[in-house]
Amino acid sequence: MKKFLLILFAFSALSVQAQNLTDSISEKSLKKEKSLKREKQSVKLKRVTRVLTLATFSDVFEEGDFEGFIENHKLGFEINYTKQKMSKILSKGISAGIRPVSTIEENVSLLNSPGVLKVKDQIVHAHITLKFSPLKFSAIQPYVDIIFGAQGILLTSELVDPLKENATVKDVVYFDRAWSYGYSAGVRVKLAPHFFLDLRYARVLYRELGKITEVNIEDDGEISYSIETWIAPPGYLRAGVSFSY
Repeated sequence: MKKFLLILFAFSALSVQAQNLTDSISEKSLKKEKSLKREKQSVKLKRVTRVLTLATFSDVFEEGDFEGFIENHKLGFEINYTKQKMSKILSKGISAGIRPVSTIEENVSLLNSPGVLKVKDQIVHAHITLKFSPLKFSAIQPYVDIIFGAQGILLTSELVDPLKENATVKDVVYFDRAWSYGYSAGVRVKLAPHFFLDLRYARVLYRELGKITEVNIEDDGEISYSIETWIAPPGYLRAGVSFSY
């Protein structure tokens, strides 16, 4: 009986020791796992991501008139670059865009030399943005931008001389600009690794610009135009694809 009790006691002691050893190993493994998670999260937060967005946009003259917007919209093109630290909810960016308004092309004669003169009327802009984006790690990322920059009206000419191997002479006929500021709201939706669909609506305010109207090209290449006061649209809608790297 004594031997049996002794064996039972020894077995119990070994069981307790084995359980303590198992608990110790599990605790160390759990601590190591938590440490690795914290390390991965720290590396993730320290990462700097650059976002390049290529998009088309169109001015919205009457908010709420979706049918009119679809029928009368004129597309422009915009490129946006943003550098963001994943640990911060604010990111700085820059963007530039251009929207063609009209193009006129005429055959002209300069100093008895024939040529083709093309005149383009365009609206351009350049903005600095401050982006508020709290969900950088999500598949759906809503954001808000604060916008500051400039808007401009640009009239350019391009003369092609067929007698000189189609030599091209470009010139700026008219340019007017105004400071602009505003805000926008948008969302990025993940399509694939590193690629997002980007939708944004912006409201931008700036002083009145001169709108170019009645552009004419004379036979001798003289360009004439009229300028009217242009009431700027309250906003513009942008859609594009962004690449994060």
